[in-house]
Amino acid sequence: STSQGGPYTYFSSTADKHTETLNVTGLTANSWYYFVISTRTDPNVNNLNTVDSEDSEEVSIFLPPSITVTAPNGAERLSGDSAYNITWNALGITNPVKITLWKGGVSLGVIASNVPANSGSYTWTVGQYIGGTAEPGTDYTIKIKETGSNYSDSSDAPFSILALSVTSPNGGENLGLGLTTNITWNAVGLTYNVKITLWQNETLIGTIANNIPNNQGTYSWRIGDYIGGTALAGTGYTIKIKEIGSNIIDSSNAPFTIAAITVTSPNGGESWKIGSTYTITWNEIGITNPVTITLLKNGVFWGTIARNITPGTGSYNWIAGFCIEGAVNSGTSYTVKVTENTTNIADAGNAVFTLRN
Repeated sequence: STSQGGPYTYFSSTADKHTETLNVTGLTANSWYYFVISTRTDPNVNNLNTVDSEDSEEVSIFLPPSITVTAPNGAERLSGDSAYNITWNALGITNPVKITLWKGGVSLGVIASNVPANSGSYTWTVGQYIGGTAEPGTDYTIKIKETGSNYSDSSDAPFSILALSVTSPNGGENLGLGLTTNITWNAVGLTYNVKITLWQNETLIGTIANNIPNNQGTYSWRIGDYIGGTALAGTGYTIKIKEIGSNIIDSSNAPFTIAAITVTSPNGGESWKIGSTYTITWNEIGITNPVTITLLKNGVFWGTIARNITPGTGSYNWIAGFCIEGAVNSGTSYTVKVTENTTNIADAGNAVFTLRN
């Protein structure tokens, strides 16, 4: 009954006379309840009638309001700066609640105030609290308390805040296709190895490497290569690093470019007359600095054709055989190379051409 002295509403019965406990459900917090117990003897060989005893003395119980933190509630491994739902159950709580972050039993700060108690959920940027950000580590708990009362609850056990952050390439880089660069990252609190993947415009291109120790922090990458292929030069690329066996992941903060120069003429087999004018042509992707054109013979530098050509020009009219250092002799085994200044991004003709008199 919800009233002292009744009337009483039948709730349930035990399985037999030996049972000493019975769970009562469906009660409302912040309320008084009044219970009585009676016994019932079913018809038997000694008595053909059902016999009910008198009610016991009345017992009163006040069911107080309560808050129960349900997540994070212990042993979770949360990625710093990721979105995570703090959840709780609130019974009979009428005022807003305050959510605080604790480490080792010491309050670090307030995550949120004046959160409606009946919302039961708050989206938290893991590690952040008003005025600061928690360092990656262990022994963290969440406490939720009703404003204006002492009703509160904390995580049953500590959870961990982990950190995995890509540091390079992290956005804005121009990386030469086929050259080598270091993919780097920071990892704190991770347990398992990591996988590195290449993406373009949020579409997976391929896996660069698997099962790399998370604390290695660096991986030497031949730019563009992934398991089973090579990416095309272009924009919109990012790197993602993920802990294998968990949802701990991070990506480049912004896209980078895989840059390339491709010589298109002379590209092999041409026969150019010394003293005549021919057009050297090339394609560029992601080239931002001026380029230099050089002449190679048998793959070795032979002379400089032109310097500091504006990026994006894509062509240069050359008096065949003439270099800044002087004229060259007729012969075979020549190639033209176009190189971006200040980087090693370059390309040469696919095969040799001939200079003739």
